[in-house]
Amino acid sequence: MSIDAIKKISETEESMKTLKSQAETDAKRAGDEAEAAGQAAVLQSIELGNKEVSELIKNAEEKAYKLAQEMESNSENKKAAMTARAEANLDKAAAYIIERIVKG
Repeated sequence: MSIDAIKKISETEESMKTLKSQAETDAKRAGDEAEAAGQAAVLQSIELGNKEVSELIKNAEEKAYKLAQEMESNSENKKAAMTARAEANLDKAAAYIIERIVKG
């Protein structure tokens, strides 16, 4: 083999080592970037999920508050109706008792 051929082989080997090293570095960088992008996507999904949960809780609390107000209003109406009936019955009972005493 001539010296030129040996030099060419050595240069080619060095070039291949450099290319291999660069490829490994590029592959590592690409992997790191993909991992970072994946973590960012996970964090974004968590944030979105937290916002959705907060919105659901807010809506549920609003519905519960409205339902509680309706129930309170219905209770007040029923209370007023029962009070009116009780007062009417009280008047009837008093009249009955007085009649029994007088006729007694």
